[in-house]
Amino acid sequence: MGKDRLLVDNVKGNLTQDEIDARKSAEKRMYDLEPIDITPPEHLDDIAQTEYKRIVPLLRELPIAALDYSMVCAYCQFYSNWLQASEQMKSESLTITTAHGVRSNPLIIIQRDAHRSMQSIASKLGMTIDSRLKIMTPKQSEQKSDPFKSFFE
Repeated sequence: MGKDRLLVDNVKGNLTQDEIDARKSAEKRMYDLEPIDITPPEHLDDIAQTEYKRIVPLLRELPIAALDYSMVCAYCQFYSNWLQASEQMKSESLTITTAHGVRSNPLIIIQRDAHRSMQSIASKLGMTIDSRLKIMTPKQSEQKSDPFKSFFE
């Protein structure tokens, strides 16, 4: 898989004006895509539906579209799995005794796997600080005022 694509204002390399125009046009079109539905799907469990209702209004501030529906649903279901395992772990031990000896409680594996999946999806959807900064922060060179910039425009 290739590197994540950055917004044109965050690209560090040199781009031609045509490349800049093409990227800006593509970025604008991201906001023209069909928005993600605010209503959670029925196939999610109750906890996942509540999480969907919580995050989708926030995600709509980013260029999230209906195309991202399955990733948002997966995130919400992994959140539910993580939360349920965490709640159940409150009343159980971290280890269990089996015929093969002492083992980690399987709920720990559910928690860990759900958390890893949530982290992966969250960064792809702009739900982490780092991923939002990539989307929203212009390059340092663009933040500083260039007194000679007006001569070249």
